[in-house]
Amino acid sequence: MQSSVLNHAIERGLAKPPATCCNSPRDINGHWMHIVFTAACGLVSQANMYDLELGTTRGGVPLVHIAVYKSCWNEYCSDADILATFDDAIAEGVDIISVSMGGNSPQHYFRDPIAIGAFHAIERGISTSNSAGNGGPNFFTTTNLSPWLLSIELGQKVCHTSTDW
Repeated sequence: MQSSVLNHAIERGLAKPPATCCNSPRDINGHWMHIVFTAACGLVSQANMYDLELGTTRGGVPLVHIAVYKSCWNEYCSDADILATFDDAIAEGVDIISVSMGGNSPQHYFRDPIAIGAFHAIERGISTSNSAGNGGPNFFTTTNLSPWLLSIELGQKVCHTSTDW
């Protein structure tokens, strides 16, 4: 990722990092690195996790070119930064936008920066996906209501078993 993308947003006055953060394009918690390697990592031989040998692994599309943008500072994501990120991705001619963030509650389309940015992308033939929200309160709850967005939701089925001796 090029730091010029982030610095450009700061120079436009769209982003002001909190005092506890830094003027850096680096990921703080490793989330985007996880997404990038899942999607595009090439062949990795002798892969292992927690000393469990997995053999050879690869990402879903190992020859894809990925552009990664940072629009949040720690837990703070301004609407202007999110929209500027969409603008930059659209201007650079990406084919797909994956937004790994979402709100805690649904918003009207005209107030949701992800819905607005995705609408501009879809107008230019760029598919957009984002998280549907994993916060609940119910299994069917989603924070993304925009019909032009592909929503991704983490699903878990909790199984409890017991053995009577």
